[in-house]
Amino acid sequence: MNIRNTLNKVRQTFLLTLFLLALVAIVPRAKAADYAVQKTFWSYAGTWTNSPAVVTNLAAAIDVTQFTDFGLQLVASTTNDAVAGFVSVVWETSLDGSNWPTSYTNFAGAPAMQGWFAIPVTNLVKTVWNTNITMNAVGYWRIRSLTNATSGNFTNLSLTGYVKPKRTARDQ
Repeated sequence: MNIRNTLNKVRQTFLLTLFLLALVAIVPRAKAADYAVQKTFWSYAGTWTNSPAVVTNLAAAIDVTQFTDFGLQLVASTTNDAVAGFVSVVWETSLDGSNWPTSYTNFAGAPAMQGWFAIPVTNLVKTVWNTNITMNAVGYWRIRSLTNATSGNFTNLSLTGYVKPKRTARDQ
């Protein structure tokens, strides 16, 4: 009788194990979506020398109509000891991707339409700077211009926009 009870318990344990393994195989696993490069706004693989009086016009736009926000990353390396200061970035937004402000006006009357920020850089140090930009209902964002306010040389300066893929109900 003890052997029969033992065999029944082994059989029940085996069947329970098979059931749990089958359950694990069919339950979807949650996973975080990776960031993906949406648009490289501007990238230069050489030496960028620019005085504070000279503006590099880019008009580099990114379509973020499917996203509420995106990440912006600047990577810059300096090549000389005299560099210290910042790179200034002038940005603009557009609802349709074709109607942009005709010029940059540095005033507080249009905060959702255009703006400016400075990215600090240091002597002979690779600068990696990141920020999140929330778009709300506006679908297009672009960099109007960059200004090198250090008067120094840069190598491999790049600005890149990153977005997460659109989430589905299954991922949440």
